[in-house]
Amino acid sequence: MVNRGYNTERCILEDSFNDISSWRFDRLGKVFGSLNGYDAATEEAFEEALINSLNNRTMPSIINVHLSADDASSAMKRLAEHWKSRVKGGN
Repeated sequence: MVNRGYNTERCILEDSFNDISSWRFDRLGKVFGSLNGYDAATEEAFEEALINSLNNRTMPSIINVHLSADDASSAMKRLAEHWKSRVKGGN
């Protein structure tokens, strides 16, 4: 999953320390060998990668999924609101 940082922490306390470089997990086969890597920047690309992964049973697959930096579930947002009051610097 690529969301350019620590999204859970970003929900609690926004600052530049949450920003990290994106990894290319889909290229891990170049390091470890025998691994199908897929890069999914859209929902359609994810669906195609998932279908291809499930249909190929000869080797493991990894899907590099891109998400928005502010993508969080409603449950995560509620939890973050609770923790903000306990974190120094929280709003």
